[in-house]
Amino acid sequence: NKRPAFVAGFAAETDNVSENAQQKLLRKGCDALLANHITDADTVFGADENKILYVSAAKNAAQTAPHCEPWDKQSKHGVADMLVRKIIQQLEKAAPLNHTSPITTKLEAI
Repeated sequence: NKRPAFVAGFAAETDNVSENAQQKLLRKGCDALLANHITDADTVFGADENKILYVSAAKNAAQTAPHCEPWDKQSKHGVADMLVRKIIQQLEKAAPLNHTSPITTKLEAI
């Protein structure tokens, strides 16, 4: 079974969001994990906006812990756009993308 080039996970946390998300990222073997605090009254399921903690694998051997990047509260479409951009950045680190491809051009235009 071949692993995809990028694996993203999602976590809805009730407490210790950063710590739990980092542990889940490592346990699940994801490249990145998007976590949100579901007990916040304004970021619960069904809301139009969300506040995300983007957790990614350590950037290099000197950095042992996953990298945590809080994203500002924004629309769920905004979160999706930022995730697509992160995926493109990560994939380009592994192998440059063909930016003339219709699929890549469409993703970059989002």
